[in-house]
Amino acid sequence: MSESADAVIQQSPQLAAPQPPTGLVATELPDKRIRLTWQRSSNAVQYRIYRSLVQGSYQPADHIFTFNVTSPFLDLLYTDGPFGAGLRTYYYVVTAVNAVGEESGFSNEVSGLPHYAIAWAGTILPYNFTYTLGDPTLFRLIYGEIFIWNRTGVDGPEPDVWAQFGFGPAGIDPSSELVDLTQWTNWQDAEYSGLGIWSSANSRYQISFLPEIPGRYYYTYRFSTTNGRNWVYPDTNSIVPDPTRVVGSSLGLMVINSNPADTQPPDPPVLSITDITETTVSLAWTASPSPDIYAYDVYRSSSPAELGQPVKGGRLLASAPREFTDTGLIANTSYYYRIVALDASFNAAHSNQVEARTLASPVTFTLNVTIPANTPGTVYINRAYDSLHHQFGDLDWTGIPLNCDFPARLCTVELTIQENAVLTFNFSRGSEATIQTQFDGNGPAIDPSFAVEKGMTVVNRIIANWDDPLVTAYSPQGSGNSPYTGISVTWNQAMPPGTTFTVLDLGSDGLGPEVEVPGDFSYDQVNRILVFRPTLHLNPNWHYQVVVKDMPDLKEPPVYQQVETVWNFTTGNFLIYLPLVAR
Repeated sequence: MSESADAVIQQSPQLAAPQPPTGLVATELPDKRIRLTWQRSSNAVQYRIYRSLVQGSYQPADHIFTFNVTSPFLDLLYTDGPFGAGLRTYYYVVTAVNAVGEESGFSNEVSGLPHYAIAWAGTILPYNFTYTLGDPTLFRLIYGEIFIWNRTGVDGPEPDVWAQFGFGPAGIDPSSELVDLTQWTNWQDAEYSGLGIWSSANSRYQISFLPEIPGRYYYTYRFSTTNGRNWVYPDTNSIVPDPTRVVGSSLGLMVINSNPADTQPPDPPVLSITDITETTVSLAWTASPSPDIYAYDVYRSSSPAELGQPVKGGRLLASAPREFTDTGLIANTSYYYRIVALDASFNAAHSNQVEARTLASPVTFTLNVTIPANTPGTVYINRAYDSLHHQFGDLDWTGIPLNCDFPARLCTVELTIQENAVLTFNFSRGSEATIQTQFDGNGPAIDPSFAVEKGMTVVNRIIANWDDPLVTAYSPQGSGNSPYTGISVTWNQAMPPGTTFTVLDLGSDGLGPEVEVPGDFSYDQVNRILVFRPTLHLNPNWHYQVVVKDMPDLKEPPVYQQVETVWNFTTGNFLIYLPLVAR
């Protein structure tokens, strides 16, 4: 036995591929960082962290960090950031890698929105005030402040802060009333106005507030560093722990009184529509003749029975042009508008109501039409009827021509129609007598209706027959035909008794003179074939012409043949069959 045979070959044990890590958790830290923690995977010597801006999508370039396992007791965590200005949501997964470089699949996915935490906020000045309507230039400045560690108290606003001022109805006894700030709907954006009044480490925000409606109202600020995902609600002193149960006396209080010297509403304006598109409605209105008009508000509703809500950006001062375009609307939808004129004491007058239905979105699709065999001429859409809106298209016998491949019996055209229209087409070959009809050609055609839907690309239709009598086949054709042959014509529909055609003798050279060939007709009603048999057999080696025209059909009143059919043929020699004689 050789030395090599005695040797014992030692092989490295096969490592199992690592399992994906589990229990991945993302924690948003107050200094705009994201902390990731996860559970261990067996056989893992590394963990790779991936970050993406797209949920569920990770590429090799999204690998941002490799965590090396240097001790079995090492905490598995990674802190990403801090991030710069701007708010974006990030998505994370983690993989495990064993000693030979095999990488597991992805862990569970987590996400985080890096942001700064608001450490303190409060509504500052004034704590309360009383206001009497009557001077629309008398705005009240109301301030709020926030503090963020190492961010506020510097020159300029923190770019991630969103500040809003809001108010809601107040009761008689603020000390005993609990207020739910999250239910308020009157919130207005405030603007940065400098360093704090309470502390220069704060940032101050302000709003120029103009009261409009008499009543008692609580007011406060709210702040967000998550683009409105989360809000911090303060009272006059600090952040409230539960914004759904805030004692009224800890909020600002304003009392708005009507102007006793001016309670007469102004004269109403007259509203009209100037333009409508798929997503916009443009309005214009007359000036109220009242002398103390302050502004006009545009109101929109989805119901004619309601005033609706003020349109964003729809307050126009009396000095501004009296016109407004409402944008971002839904196509093919009805909206109802009024203008509310406000005088200096905020007495209101409502204009007339107008209804505007936005246009439907256009849908472009291909119409494929299968036509009868031997269709002559051009095929047209002569009218389209929208049964949803009860609208007929203009009747035009040569309206929209189709592109036809006659051997393939297929005509096509690309159309652009408004979404949600329910259409029925009428087809013709250019006149009333050549409209589409049922299969037997003797009844009106009923084209099935269809709804135009977003994303539609193809609509298929079949024309069973044409209303006018048409020759679809004929014989004989060409040269060398038997002088004993009959002459036949096949029609596209049943024909009445007395239907005929003309057979002309053109002579041996085909130059005439033309002489009508006498004979008799027979008609096969089942197959719609009309056969002519000459009184005498045709001449051999002779030229003939057949003319089929002006034949009426069975309808009452009849529709006459619109397309004349003419063809020529020639005969060959007589064929004489002699008996075979055995010798």
